[in-house]
This record gives sequence, structure tokens and C-alpha cells, in this order.
Amino acid sequence: MALSLCFELPNLNSKTLTCNPDDLRALTGFSNCLESTIPEWNWNSSDSPGCCAWTGVTCDNCTGFDRRVVGLELGRKRLVGKICGSLADLNQLRVLNFSHNFLGGSLPDDLFNLPNIEIIDISNNDFVGSINNKGMCTISTKVRVLKFSNNYFSGEVSKVLANCTSLQHLSFDENILSGSLPESLFQLKNLSELNLQSNKISGSLSNGIGNLSNLVKLDISFNLFSGVLPDIFTRLARLEQFSARSNLFTGHLPTFLVDSPSLQMLNLNKNSLSGPINLNCSAMKNLVSIGLGLNLFHGPIPKSFLLQRIEITQSWAQQPYR
Repeated sequence: MALSLCFELPNLNSKTLTCNPDDLRALTGFSNCLESTIPEWNWNSSDSPGCCAWTGVTCDNCTGFDRRVVGLELGRKRLVGKICGSLADLNQLRVLNFSHNFLGGSLPDDLFNLPNIEIIDISNNDFVGSINNKGMCTISTKVRVLKFSNNYFSGEVSKVLANCTSLQHLSFDENILSGSLPESLFQLKNLSELNLQSNKISGSLSNGIGNLSNLVKLDISFNLFSGVLPDIFTRLARLEQFSARSNLFTGHLPTFLVDSPSLQMLNLNKNSLSGPINLNCSAMKNLVSIGLGLNLFHGPIPKSFLLQRIEITQSWAQQPYR
């Protein structure tokens, strides 16, 4: 096992501090793959304080000539180009943020082999391809956040996500994912936020979703899910936001869903749900927003909801009750 050691060098001028040579080569390789430039990065200047002073680069607290890069945060820097495999040499990297840029192409497999990575945010770019066989989390067991939103990733949701046992936040919204959700996804017991909206994911919503007992937010809107909503919401005792609007769900509202004391926002607009609107207003004490419109429900809106001034989406008012 490799150890990262810090050696204290007192009275050292901070401008002489530099990063590890391997990290410098990795950053240089990444920069060379870009079609754009990062003006603040300058490894040729004789008076440069080293890459630990570059924009978006965070190094550890060691004092000396071998500081390690632990953070690379270059969100909203108008970066154009692709990501090179050289970033895999940043073996102490914990945070990687390339969000809101113009990066594209497929992701290098080595990107998922960083042994200490905890956060990867590559949302709002132009990445393509499948990530099913990237070996995600097989080396690093510390991954807590994966944000892949608003790209062009295709294929199915990766089964290897089951390896990410520390994962708390997973966002794949606004891509072109298809197929059904793998059962392995429901092994992520630490997951608190799951965003899958605006894809082409199909099939039923498995009872396995109830295994995600720490979920606070679940959004599967604008997909092709079908069948009945599973009655597993008593197992999701922390769930505050649930949106499944614009799918193909049928059947009645699940008993434990309409009794949920934790829910604050519920949106099931534009499905084919039917039956009475049997919401338990006294149990759903934290509910502040609800949308049930453009379904096949029958019966009136509960008066107690109106008295509690709960926000009812406009599409409910347009509901053609049967």
C-alpha cells in the first residue's frame, strides 16, 4: 500500500512550493488534450509558484516540494476538447469537477480507477457513449457523489454501480439512457439522492427501490416506466421529494405513499393512474406541493388540502375526472 507522507520545511517561501512531478505531468497532459486554454496555468514561467497555485487546483497541506493534487475544480471555465487518460496519474485526487463546460467524446476508463476519488461531477457537457464497463468503484471505495447530468450517455444504467457502496448522490438525468434499472442499483444503502429524469428508461419500478432506506429525493420523471407504483414507501421513511411525472404508470395510488409523513413534494402528473384520490391529509403533515393531474383519477380534491394551502400544480386543475 502506497503512503503519502508530508515533510515539514520551516521558513520556506510559499512561492517556491510546487506540486508532485507526476501530478504536474498529468495536468500538463490534460491541458494538452484541450482545444481551449486555461490562461492561469503556466508551467513554463521561471517565477511560477507551481501547479498548486493554478486556478482550480487544490493540493494537500504538506509543506515542501512534493505536494499532491487532491482537487481539480474547473467548472464553468469554457473548456473545449476531451478528457485524457493522463488524469488517472493524479492518484491522490479526491474531487474532480468539470461541470458546465463544452467537453465531449467518451470517458477514458482510467478515469474511474482513481484510488482516492470521492466526487466526480462532469454534468452539463457533451460526453457520449456507454459507461457500463468502466470498472466504476472497483478500486476506490470512497466515491460519494457521481454527477453525469445533461450529457449524451447512452445504454443502460450500469450494473457496476453496485460497487459504489459509499455513494450518496447519483445523477444521470438529461441523457439518453434506456433499458430497465438493474437490481444491483438497489444495493446502494447510503444513497440519499437519485436523479434519473429525462431519459428513455423503461420497465417497472422494482420493489427493490424500497431497499434505499436513506433516500431523500427520487426523480424518475420523463421516462417510459410502466406498471403499478410499488407499495414500498413505508420503507422510505426519509423520502421528502418523489417525482414520477410523464411516465406510463397505471393502477391506484399506493397505500403507503398516500400515508407518508416525510413527503414534502409529490408529482405524478401525466401518467395513467386511476382510482380515488385517497390522500391521508392528517398523515401527510409535511406535504407542501402535489401534482396528480392528467391521470384517470375520480373524485374531488380533498378539502383539507385546500385548507392547508398546499400547492397544487395547474395540471391537476385541468384534470378530466371520471
